[in-house]
Amino acid sequence: MATEIIDGVGPQNHVTSDQVGLAQEGTIGAGAIILPVGQQLGYDIVSNNQVNIKDGVYLIQGKRGWIRPGTVEQCTIDTGNNGQYRNDLICVKYTKNAQSKVEEFSVEVVKGTPGAAGTDPTYTTRDINDGALESYAPIYRVRLNGINIIGVDLVASKIDSLLDTAKKIGNLNELTTSAKTSLVAAANELKAAIGELNGNIEVKYNSQYFTYHASTINKSNDVPPVVGRIGNMAFLFLYFRVTNTGGTSLIGFINEAIKPSYVIPITVSNMNGQAYPMLIHPQLLQVYADITMPEGDYSLCAMWPCA
Repeated sequence: MATEIIDGVGPQNHVTSDQVGLAQEGTIGAGAIILPVGQQLGYDIVSNNQVNIKDGVYLIQGKRGWIRPGTVEQCTIDTGNNGQYRNDLICVKYTKNAQSKVEEFSVEVVKGTPGAAGTDPTYTTRDINDGALESYAPIYRVRLNGINIIGVDLVASKIDSLLDTAKKIGNLNELTTSAKTSLVAAANELKAAIGELNGNIEVKYNSQYFTYHASTINKSNDVPPVVGRIGNMAFLFLYFRVTNTGGTSLIGFINEAIKPSYVIPITVSNMNGQAYPMLIHPQLLQVYADITMPEGDYSLCAMWPCA
């Protein structure tokens, strides 16, 4: 029989690590996730050859691991090459003994290849809840320029506790209403101000000046995209939703008529107040991010000089 009970008394010991891992992966999320306890796997750069990872609890494909409280994992970084960049990945390595079935987590540095630009090294990720004997999950990226460590980037995800999440959800309606009200007011004030002006002014709603990417839609008919140009200045106000369950890094496309003179850095915020850095590119005519923005609601306000 294919169906089995997990959370129940059976005739013999029957709960497996794969069952627990899959259940937690479905409840909390896939990939490498850091839980909000202890030092949350924070890091210290001890030298250009050592990064210490602090204590905390993490999940790899739903299976829990930890660095004991008050201890650190000492990660050795090989000396870099003068005049070259390199990216190393600090990973949690999963292993399973094929004979004994004993499973273990360890921390291992996967070294990148030096070059004119830093690129992440390749690593292998397999399904550890379906018999895989080895798999890697990156936690941090260590960036080197020559022999110097110039940055450490978090690659794993961090999540809030259920209590903190519940508190944020409790304020979501208020946050959403407030954001919507502010955007509507700004749009109406802009319409009124433009109505009093003459000259080289073009303002469009849902116009040819901006088009959403397929992974995003307008959040509300009450707050349409406001995009236009006054003299040499272009402006863009968006209240939108990322609909793709896998997230997106591309929001939409601007028209040639309002392209900037150079790459414009902007910030997009979700309804929880989390900000995402984005760019408006003059050649690609794209509004995009270098990271993936998860599914959800966002607002954007930007102004820039036209080319």
